[in-house]
Amino acid sequence: MLNEVLVLPVLSDPTMKDSDGDGILDNIERTYKVTDEHYECLGAFHTDTIETIYPELSDSDINNPSYPSYITVNGNDVVVHLKIVFKGDTDVKANSALNTVVTNANVVNEVRNITSRLGSNPTLKELVIDGIENRWSSSFIGNEYDFCEGLPVNFSVEVTEDQAAWFKKEIQITIRSGVCGVCNQSGVKWSTGSTRKITIYTSYCGDDSHEGRYGALCSNFAGNLYHMAQFEGTVAHEIGHSMGLDDLYASANHDYTIVSNSEIVYSSSDFALPSAGTIMMYNGRGTENDIEMVILAFSENKWQHYVPYGKKQKISKAIKSPVTFENTNNPGVKYQWDEASHSFQEE
Repeated sequence: MLNEVLVLPVLSDPTMKDSDGDGILDNIERTYKVTDEHYECLGAFHTDTIETIYPELSDSDINNPSYPSYITVNGNDVVVHLKIVFKGDTDVKANSALNTVVTNANVVNEVRNITSRLGSNPTLKELVIDGIENRWSSSFIGNEYDFCEGLPVNFSVEVTEDQAAWFKKEIQITIRSGVCGVCNQSGVKWSTGSTRKITIYTSYCGDDSHEGRYGALCSNFAGNLYHMAQFEGTVAHEIGHSMGLDDLYASANHDYTIVSNSEIVYSSSDFALPSAGTIMMYNGRGTENDIEMVILAFSENKWQHYVPYGKKQKISKAIKSPVTFENTNNPGVKYQWDEASHSFQEE
């Protein structure tokens, strides 16, 4: 018995840089600086995936298929399922409701992308669904700040049309064609199972007193009609709230916002186009950081903030880069958040 040699099976090749084949290099898995406890589980000798990093997503108390929105995860394939009740002017054609005269080359190109998917004259409901699914679906490799460097992520959003019933919680989208107004989401405090109501208008003139006015009753309605890309970007922004994300722009955060950096990327010059960056600032697209925040929202069953404020509003753990803030009332002045005093301090 003492002369026998016991050979154990080799579970992973220690000579490989990625021994377990999960895309994350061994040295990263050993030395990863944990800013989110979800990543404490990383290891070089077992396969790490979104499914293993966020095991709580299998908890039916916070992530239940009976809810109006829920997540399914298979390895690194993540799908957010949205069950939406549509109301209002759903069947109105885009060419009769929106601005069709666009000259900006980037806008022209994006409108062309939309019509190549939906046809030359889709309905407003078709634009809503396309805006949600197209602006939020993405495949990418995790990096230094988003998820974990090397982790492959496939994220998509799937919309199914639901029917209203008094006993069901729901995501309700009401489309108001020919009406001036600020698109918005309302409802009770966000949770994975809460009802959310979204109102989408086809124009906003900038005058809040014109809210809800039809056509000619708003003096500049026609001059501010959305084009297809603006309409889709606006819808995608509002659905971001329905998936647990707060706004990034300053007026929603006591005049503070994050200065654009390598993680929180945005550009006002491409407003409402995918190239505008983070969806919750200028209605661009669901970036890698936005997507990690959505997964955290469902994981923690809690609203995710880009900007901290006071004792209760904490910055999302998905934001791992060093961030600087600015205040619209003090142009050029940069701020850091001081957690000890729960306040912004000048740099």
